[in-house]
Amino acid sequence: MWITASLFGVGSVLDGYFLALTAPTLIGGIVSGGLQTAIFPVRARLAERQGQEVAARFERSILAGVLLLGTILAFVVLLIMPVVIARVGESRSHMIQSSAIFVLPWAAMLVPLNAVGDTLGYFLAFRGRFPIAAAAPIANALLGAGLLLAWPEGGLLNLALGTVLGLILQVFICAWGLQKAGFIFAAPLAGVAERINEWREMAYLCGWSLPGVAFSNLTVSLPPLMLAAYGEGAISAFGYAWRLHNVAVQVAVMAFSPVVLARFSSLVAQNAHREIRRLVRKGAQMAIGLGAMATVFVWLFGAPFLELVFQGKFDANAASHVAKQWLWLTVGLFPAVQGNVLAKLWQARGHARMLSFLAGVGLMAFVGTEWLLSKPFGEQAVSAGLSISSMVVFLLLWGLYSSQIRTRIDFIR
Repeated sequence: MWITASLFGVGSVLDGYFLALTAPTLIGGIVSGGLQTAIFPVRARLAERQGQEVAARFERSILAGVLLLGTILAFVVLLIMPVVIARVGESRSHMIQSSAIFVLPWAAMLVPLNAVGDTLGYFLAFRGRFPIAAAAPIANALLGAGLLLAWPEGGLLNLALGTVLGLILQVFICAWGLQKAGFIFAAPLAGVAERINEWREMAYLCGWSLPGVAFSNLTVSLPPLMLAAYGEGAISAFGYAWRLHNVAVQVAVMAFSPVVLARFSSLVAQNAHREIRRLVRKGAQMAIGLGAMATVFVWLFGAPFLELVFQGKFDANAASHVAKQWLWLTVGLFPAVQGNVLAKLWQARGHARMLSFLAGVGLMAFVGTEWLLSKPFGEQAVSAGLSISSMVVFLLLWGLYSSQIRTRIDFIR
């Protein structure tokens, strides 16, 4: 981010880059989220009842299917996105549209790479090796940053190239880690007939979870399109703020969400009520402390911090622009973190329909809030809407969780 800010600042070139990433990010999130909901409960029971070798054959089949699906969807992105870019870019500069079209082929490659990389991370989590997947983005970032430093005159091409090559390296590190954990890639796959019950259950869970995953990913993918009406720099300013916000969310919960989900899946299978309650309390305490500290910091020092750290083309106006969006996003940090913890619990229980409903409520809350606040808040209505959406979903999840504690409903149905 520091290197990108110094080279590109806040402007039309980076607007186009973020715009091109909208569809690959949306599709990749839907695929990965749907698989996560479907894989964890099924794979946990399969390994428990029939052993690790049967589970490994099942995993190889998942990897092959994910790679094929991701490749098909990448071609869909290449066909559809030029039309979308042309339509949303009608009121914007030609530079934004041309930058987005230039980045699009590189961005499409991220769909299969992200899907395979996320799936490898899920399998590492089951083997207690998730730190490998959590650390692999470090190599990704170092490669992308190194390319920008070594060839700054490469501009947008270098930024897009580093994005793709860094993710390829990240995927290879996860594959290496999984192989070191004993996984064999070149081995028989599980046939549909052999695992028909598991495939049917996965299809059921995935089918009910897909609407929710789509709603959730739409919520975080719509902002670049909504910001089209606010002029040059609005998309890139939000892009910086969103990535800064996600640093906290990733560190707190998202980077380790497969571990959390794997743990909850095991506890649910064991009907371990007390340990589940302990983990939820621990997550709430951490989220409250992190949210409060982060909000105070961004409120008091956000703009000066950005101006001090990001230099080059990132000036005082850019720092103020980004800090305003960052503050509104940080207000929603606590509900975002604790909401994710509670969502993993309900995922582990296989309550896909309920999660889909809540994700739909979150999307409506975001769109409705953005529409209501767009006039008084301007472009900051987008980040404020995201925080309010996180709060609404968290409150509903907490209400359901508290209700089950009071009535002592069994965690296994």
